[in-house]
This record gives sequence, structure tokens and C-alpha cells, in this order.
Amino acid sequence: MKTDEIKASLGQIFDPVRHKTLAELNAIKYVGFNDEKDSVVLIVEVKDTTSKETDALKRQIAKLIKIDLGYSGVKIQLEESKTSGVGGKDTKYIFITSTKGGVG
Repeated sequence: MKTDEIKASLGQIFDPVRHKTLAELNAIKYVGFNDEKDSVVLIVEVKDTTSKETDALKRQIAKLIKIDLGYSGVKIQLEESKTSGVGGKDTKYIFITSTKGGVG
């Protein structure tokens, strides 16, 4: 199975923390193969690497790769999302100062 086909299959998985699919979030950063062990190597971006929801997401990914796609193993590396703010976009702060000094 090709990398694009695996990405398409993984892209349909729903991220329970961010309430979107992995494809919508562009969360699948790397798909590779270990031919010796017939396994898939993945790097997936998540909001929080320590939550229970993330553990459930890892189980969904492992189930898809091992049972549905027929690989004997999967290695999932999670990366914490670097984006923050509303809608997954970076928040920019603009500070405005007054140059008028003193009171009265």
C-alpha cells in the first residue's frame, strides 16, 4: 500500500480533542515503512500528548493499520501541536503605547 493511500485512510480518523479529522488538521506529518518488520512508522501531530483522548486516538490508528490494512506493526510518534489560538491559527498580539508623557 502506498503512502498516499495510508494517509487517506488515516485522514478519516476523528481527533476527539480538536473535533476534526486528521486530514482537516493536516496532522499526519510522516508515513514511512519498515520492510523488515512489515510495519508502518507514523508521526502525528496532536494537541496534547498526555491526555486519555490521545491514547484513544493512538488505539484507533493502530487498529486501522494492523487490522484494516493488514500490517504486522505500527510505530506512532506523537508531536505536540505548535499552533495555538482560535481555529488552530497562531495568535498575534499587537501592543500600542502612548508617547505622551506625564499627567495634565
